[in-house]
Amino acid sequence: LGLPKDVEKIRIPKYPHPHIGLSNRSYQQAKIEQARRENKSLHPLDVWRSVDYRPDEDEDENSPARREAVKAVVNATFRVEDLQREARKGSTEAMYQLAQRYWKGTGVKTDPVRANELAIKAAEAGHVPAMTLLGQWYIEGRGPHGRRASSAVHWLEKAGEAGDGDSFYNLGCLYSDSGDVSHGVKPNLTKEIEYWAKAARLKHPLATFNYANALMEGNGVPSQPALAVRLYETAAEAGAVLDAGYNAGLAHMQGKTDSKGDKAVPRDYSKALWWLRWAAERGHVQAKNQLGVCYSNGRDVATNFTKALEYFTSAAQDGEIQAMANLGILYRQGNGMPQNLDEAYKWFSRAALKGNPQAQFHTAMMKMDGEGCIPDTPGAMDMMNESAQYLAESRYQLASWLIEDKDGSNRTKVGVEMMKEAAVMEMSPYAYFDLAKLYFEGRLLERDRLKAYGYLTQAENMGHPGARKERARMHAIEEREKAHRTRGTGNNDTDSLDFGNSYEFITGSDSSFAPQDSSDV
Repeated sequence: LGLPKDVEKIRIPKYPHPHIGLSNRSYQQAKIEQARRENKSLHPLDVWRSVDYRPDEDEDENSPARREAVKAVVNATFRVEDLQREARKGSTEAMYQLAQRYWKGTGVKTDPVRANELAIKAAEAGHVPAMTLLGQWYIEGRGPHGRRASSAVHWLEKAGEAGDGDSFYNLGCLYSDSGDVSHGVKPNLTKEIEYWAKAARLKHPLATFNYANALMEGNGVPSQPALAVRLYETAAEAGAVLDAGYNAGLAHMQGKTDSKGDKAVPRDYSKALWWLRWAAERGHVQAKNQLGVCYSNGRDVATNFTKALEYFTSAAQDGEIQAMANLGILYRQGNGMPQNLDEAYKWFSRAALKGNPQAQFHTAMMKMDGEGCIPDTPGAMDMMNESAQYLAESRYQLASWLIEDKDGSNRTKVGVEMMKEAAVMEMSPYAYFDLAKLYFEGRLLERDRLKAYGYLTQAENMGHPGARKERARMHAIEEREKAHRTRGTGNNDTDSLDFGNSYEFITGSDSSFAPQDSSDV
């Protein structure tokens, strides 16, 4: 462009013009805008004063940040006449700059046709930014000819082949199944993955992350977990893609097998924790929650409720819903700290309002018992009903409350049917256990001792902690009944016997009582 020498050779100090405050910088920016409107030229140093740019001491002269700052200077210091003169001499950069000015109407009358002609001329001469500009215009329909999907793909492909990773990345986005087909390009998984891979070879961080996801899931390509993890780590290190670091941590923690069933990524807890901490330190809320789960459950590290509380609190304050529920569990159980039902209810209710089923379960339990809040049976029933759409424990608990007629709605038969579904459809040992007791005592169901023992055996085989003791109690009751009949009293006092509480509180072994992972990215 024939830049003034003092622009090409300008030496930028680490903190240029430190005496200029925000108001002065705003003044300089206003001054430049006025000069642009009046199509006047400015001295480069005036422009530097308006550029919010703070280079490092050892920053490379060709760093992206510095190039952006130089571009700002070029845009501000050159009049349209200067650009037109250089464009006539064949400068593709001048054509590119003029194309944008004609499109935006900066210093000239808006002329989309002229803008398109200049951009095409620059692109055909090999100017990569002009190629990407044309691709963008054709996708968004900004050019004089409206949307042209084939032209957009053509120019983005040429830019990508010239080494522009952003163009291949944008092509991958274009072919992805995003639900938006207004640009005229039909989703194509094969092409999508192909462009992610091409952009990844050019070290584009987001494309590398997307390609790694495809390789991890075997989506459109054969599953290659080992390569996926390496790409996650590359994307994280190269572009600070926090989700990539988080996914790398999960992969090392869980271990991954390939499509043949071979162990492609062995469990490595030290690497897992390193990557989770890397993501958490940079603000990734799911990584914070995952670390809280590790420290609260003693997963891969020594149990440390203080650290778990710290990570859960940080993630919850940043809006991570599962962390809110997990924080409520710590406060309700009082693990490693004094029990605090008020705090537990506060965090459970916040997560419950955002639709977290586990938090809805706990909020309902606390409402029913008046823990940390005023007792609210109707509210508890409604909240448990919402949670029951997703959690088997909630369906079991709601069935128990209906059988006990907690809300006085006389829906005991509905409760019994829900309990049967919880037993047969969801294989709940607690549902089998309670049905065994109902069949044994003949309450709400026709007495059937054979079914009662069958259900109790099922509950015992599934690990119910009270099943063996209950079997002994049932045998004792039957022995007492037999003794009454032998003595000829003709009096069966089964109904006066104490059957205990059939609807016991779900134990801490259930998933609703353990801090949970965040959903995978």
